[in-house]
Amino acid sequence: IRWPKREAEYSFTLPQIPLENLALDEIGVSNETFEREGEEWRGKNFRVILKTLRPGPARMGEFRIHYIDPANQKGGFFDFSSIELEINEDSFTLQ
Repeated sequence: IRWPKREAEYSFTLPQIPLENLALDEIGVSNETFEREGEEWRGKNFRVILKTLRPGPARMGEFRIHYIDPANQKGGFFDFSSIELEINEDSFTLQ
């Protein structure tokens, strides 16, 4: 997620991801600052590591990441679509 620094100093919640035949192994967040066309920008990267439970169908359900600007208490959210997977003995396939 990226935005111009002048816009706000947003805070984000960690996503709550519904999982089927998958388990959350690790979730991480990193921040970045960079320049784009002479303007300072901010970024937030979310990293989710999942482990498979058994061969067969698996799913990451739809989820949201909420954000808020603490200065004015205004916020919103980003929606993410579900992802269907097929877990094989040695690998997985995106559906």
